[in-house]
Amino acid sequence: MDSVNQTIKKYNQALHYCKQDSRDLAIIQLKKVLSLNPKLVKAHQLLALLYLQDNKLELAKKTLRNAGKIDTNNTTTLRYLREVNARLKEKSPSKKPKDDDLISYQSGNETIIMPKRFKESSIGATLVYIVIGLIVGTAITAFLIVPSVRNKAKEDAQRKLVEASDTISTNGQTIKDLEGQVEDLKNQLEEQTTNNEKVKVQISTYENLLQACVSYYGSKDVTTAGKTLDKVKTKYLSDKAKTIYDDINGEVQDKYLNQLYKEGYSLYSRGKYKDAIDTLKQITDEQEDFQDGSAAYYLAQSYRKNGDLKSAKPYYQYVIENYPDTERARTSQNYVDAQE
Repeated sequence: MDSVNQTIKKYNQALHYCKQDSRDLAIIQLKKVLSLNPKLVKAHQLLALLYLQDNKLELAKKTLRNAGKIDTNNTTTLRYLREVNARLKEKSPSKKPKDDDLISYQSGNETIIMPKRFKESSIGATLVYIVIGLIVGTAITAFLIVPSVRNKAKEDAQRKLVEASDTISTNGQTIKDLEGQVEDLKNQLEEQTTNNEKVKVQISTYENLLQACVSYYGSKDVTTAGKTLDKVKTKYLSDKAKTIYDDINGEVQDKYLNQLYKEGYSLYSRGKYKDAIDTLKQITDEQEDFQDGSAAYYLAQSYRKNGDLKSAKPYYQYVIENYPDTERARTSQNYVDAQE
């Protein structure tokens, strides 16, 4: 797993160097990537493009051949390999190498690098080139997939197919095939995004648990500790962290609810009904029978005095049903009857 993380980090650094037009640094970084993961096709392809930009056609061809040994049917590899072969045929001793054989453009947050010179082709072939460029840009952001190990007989067949592919016409590749590849990459990106969101929630959960421990054990701040514990998503905790959570929550809960009740009752007594609702509801959400229904009763009273009889009724009803023959139950019944 650590090797995969290092590969991703170095590959992203290579992309960063490409954006800065630091091709030499990008080449060095990509070589490091391939030393960690020799079967990373995208690294071979990007390295070949950099060689192609520097007019190092033989190195570009060798790099693409290596990529082809890993994934013979990769259309991007075959495309670039044919471009290299075409340039080798066109190259003459009197022809001065150019630095502008490649062009790059921005697609969202990614830089797409493509050969500048293309042979004249049909409109359909041009569309194929454009879609392939989009596929390369999308694949750069996707998580790495390490190909499975090929057996010896299959590798021999793949090498022969790579050698024969130099002369294969690209017009046979259909838009439908490319759309399928794009859809697969989109699905991979959506899955990776979901995983990233889960990691963010897990990190936030541990940070809240840590803050609760610091507030309670360090500052003796029960209120802050209680509020922070409410934000902890226990399903993302390890067994050991869950034990820590249970211990501190058991100590904090009663003290925290008592403080909330004092605060909520004080707000109610001072006529600050909206603030009292916010505070007392925290108690009933956690423990509806707190102090024999006192929190529920004063929450109902706060709703009523704030002009919200509809929200008050369920809490009056709770007091009536669970604490009959009490003064609060009789008072609650009067208010419920008055609404009907």
